[in-house]
Order: sequence, then C-alpha cells, then structure tokens
Amino acid sequence: MTMLIVQDIQGHQEPLMVQNLHITKQLNTLTQIDFNTVNTPDNESAFEMIQPRSIFIDPIDNEIYRISQKTGQELGDLYQLQITALQVLTDLSDTYIKDVMYNTQSLDSVMSFITKGTKFDYSLHGNFANHDFGSKGSDGGSPFGNALAYDLFINSIVKDYNVEWSCHGYHIDLYNQIGSENQFVCVDKDDVYALQETADFTTLKTQIYGTGKTDDNGNPTVSTTYTSPNSKQFGIIEANPYSDDRCTDVNTLTSELKAQLQDYPLVQYQTNVNKFKEYADGLSNNYEIGNYGIVRSRWGIDITTRISKLDIYRDTPGTADVITFGNLQLDPSQVMVQLEQAHNKLVNDVSSIVSGNEESSGTTSTIKVDTGELSGTITISLSSGIVYVDLSMQELASLRTLGTFDEPYRPKNLRTGNFIVSSDKNYIVNYVVQPDGEFNILSISDLSGTPISELMSPVNGNFNYLI
Repeated sequence: MTMLIVQDIQGHQEPLMVQNLHITKQLNTLTQIDFNTVNTPDNESAFEMIQPRSIFIDPIDNEIYRISQKTGQELGDLYQLQITALQVLTDLSDTYIKDVMYNTQSLDSVMSFITKGTKFDYSLHGNFANHDFGSKGSDGGSPFGNALAYDLFINSIVKDYNVEWSCHGYHIDLYNQIGSENQFVCVDKDDVYALQETADFTTLKTQIYGTGKTDDNGNPTVSTTYTSPNSKQFGIIEANPYSDDRCTDVNTLTSELKAQLQDYPLVQYQTNVNKFKEYADGLSNNYEIGNYGIVRSRWGIDITTRISKLDIYRDTPGTADVITFGNLQLDPSQVMVQLEQAHNKLVNDVSSIVSGNEESSGTTSTIKVDTGELSGTITISLSSGIVYVDLSMQELASLRTLGTFDEPYRPKNLRTGNFIVSSDKNYIVNYVVQPDGEFNILSISDLSGTPISELMSPVNGNFNYLI
C-alpha cells in the first residue's frame, strides 16, 4: 500500500491510500498511473473526493495527474475503485485556440501561442529550426491554430519542429533529443537471455544499388553497389535502387547508400531493472528514458537501441520494475492502445471477484481455519489477489500456517503478496503461497511498517476487507 494526494475540483486535498500502483513512463508520451483504492473508514474522506476532474499528486516526485477513467466494484460492505490518470498536460485540451498563425514561426513563438492564458510554461533545450506555415490565402498555406492546444502541441509542434518532450506538472521541456549516447551495453543470449524479445525482419536489407548525376542522354555519370558486411550473417537481400542527381562522386554516393540501407533487424527487449543493471560484466547501465546503448545481437551484430519505456510497480510484492528498449518504436496510436489494454486488465482482474462466503470457484479457494480454540475462514483469489478475512486481528496474528490449498487452486510457482485487514486502523498482512499449496503469513504490520508484535492496543471485531 502507498499514498497519493487527491485534490477535488474545489482544491481541497487529502492523503489517499492506494494499492497496486503501476506507473507507465514512455518516451514522448504522457505518463500514466493505474491503481486501486477502497473506502475503508480511514480512507473514506479522501475516497469521496475522487470525482470527475480530480487530481492525484505523487508525493515522491510531486508529479501531477488528472483522472481519466474510473471503474467501481462492490467488495462486501466496502467499495473499490480502479483509477487511471494521465499527466496533467492533458489540461491543454481544455483550451481551444481560435486564432491562427501564418508564415515562418519559431518554436518559441508557437509554444507561447498555445500556452498563453493557461497554467503551463515551457523551456527550450537546444537550437530549433523555424517552420513555415505558408502565407494567408495561398493554396499551399497550412495555418497554425484553430484547434485544441493539446492537439496543436502533439500533432503539429512535435512533428513540424522535430522535437522530443517531457513534462513535469505544468512545465513542458522541449529537446532536440532526450537522453544520452553510450549509456548501456548488453549481449543478447548472454546478458539478456531472460528478456522478452520482439524482432521485425521485414525491412532488413543488405545490398543496394545507387546512381548519381545523369548526363544529357539520361545515363548516370556515377553508380555503385553497396553490400553490407551483415550480408555474411543474413545473405544478399536487395533494397530498392537509390538515386541522387546531385551526387557526382562515388565515395559520396557510397556514404548515401550506407545511410539508406537498414542492414539490421528491428528489435525490442524487456527486462526488469535489477537484471538490466547487472549486465555487461558489472557495468552500471543507465536506464533513464531516452538513453541509447548497444546490444550485441546473437548474430554478432552491434545494434544501437534506446530505452523507450519504464513500468514502475510501486507496491506490488514480487513484481520488479520493467525496462523496454530497442530500435523498434510503436507509433502513438499503438501506444494508446497499450495504455487502454493496461487499464482494461486492471478492470478485468477486479470483475473476477467472488463473494467471501462462497466456496471454491475458478481460481478462488477458501481455507477453513479450525485449531480448536480458533475458527474462521479466509477466502483468497489467486488471480486477483483478493483476500476475505473472517478472523480478529489477534487471531490472525497468532497464526503462521493457515492451511493448504487443494488442487487445482495451487500456484505453479511461489506466490507472494499482501492484503489489508481493517478495524479502527489498517494492518498489512504479507503472505506466501507455497507450490505445494501451503498458505503462510510472513509478517503483519501497520501502515507505517511497525510490526504487529509492537502494537499493544486491543483490536476488536472481524474483518472483511479485500484487495
């Protein structure tokens, strides 16, 4: 469990306890957060502040997010929400730019144009060429404006000025390039054997013929064929011929042919942060978004790759943060599809919840606790992490091995996690399910991390709280 700050549309703020916080950071894309939250007694005030247009602030880095989607589910007497929120840069969609700009404009002038009268400001890092939007009334004119400010930023400014960007709160930073060169080295199959890999070979070419300037009869005065050294691994794969009527020198033409030829596969890898930092004989690989590095492929070719995505799992036990890097980039529409799929998975996980009084069904199993002096039930969904507890706090704290799952409800591998029990205050119970089905409690603590053994105040009542 972790904490965010929720702010309602009146500007009131409260700390909000959330679970399963997943932060998705992508290059030149809005950062997204997904999480669950429940209206427990000590969370109820903040829970009621989750409304259309609510804001969530991450106290760790002070990043600001605007709610975009909300899905709810009853959990016994409580109610759980699954929230998706995007960086507050989406607020540029609240402003429609009625005016238009023509002629040659600098990046500074168009950024000033779309942020005027908003909360946003910006910084330019580097030198940027101007862009010509054409003359008013001309057939070739394409004026800048007459659209939502966010659309003008994403669909016009980013493309027309060839910029990369990031944002923090209400501040936008624009760069020629985010990240640095030569920040990591990996060897495929040796260092990255555990990675999830995607490779596209459809655009791979190893040979190209080119011509330069032509004479009066239309015949080229210079021509050559360039064959990539990678043809030793992949064979001769011909590309479409290339022509540059300005070129009069064979060496210059050869250089142009090399630049035209994509003689390596398009690849994308995923690995966890801890594994990534261990690669390359102990080198400390830098995994900042946008950084470039080398992957020595299994074909013996050095492929320049770039870190494009970082998935952060703030409070999900047993789940490491994941890095995505490669030279295969998704287009913006594919990125948004992935973000939508991530939200839908969160919703589907919760929709599989069953009543705490039901017996075993699907991937949900009930352990009946009966030790003579103590009896009760614990219902656990292995797929969604849901736990129903019908025991007092003292009873739960006195147990370590609660029982054993019968087939087919046992996990294939060791399964760890936590759940919350609540009375006058919340307690976190960390558990593990062994491959043989045995369910053990590892520790019980309050939200500050204080072990239950040090909490001497009495706790009364039964608990029926789920995450």
